[in-house]
Amino acid sequence: MGGIWDGGLDSILIVEEIGSQKAKVIYSWGDDVTFGIKKGYRRYIAKVTPGPPAQIEFGGGGYAKLSFEMGKDLNSIRGFWESASGGGYARVVMKRIAK
Repeated sequence: MGGIWDGGLDSILIVEEIGSQKAKVIYSWGDDVTFGIKKGYRRYIAKVTPGPPAQIEFGGGGYAKLSFEMGKDLNSIRGFWESASGGGYARVVMKRIAK
């Protein structure tokens, strides 16, 4: 799934494996000159909350916390980003980019 956060940051979420309680995901992001962000990626073990709608959550502990909720169409997800300090928030709708 890919999309642009409302702050303008390109990102992609890849779910490598998903179970009833945990998922292996890769989260990647692009450059953002405004905020001094350099492109990169991280692997996470995400917490899964079965739906409907199904949700995953990862990060925190000194890193931004991200959560995503499956859309009703099963081809999109809604995401919420919270900064590590708790002072910044952003939203995104990501769409399926490959099957």
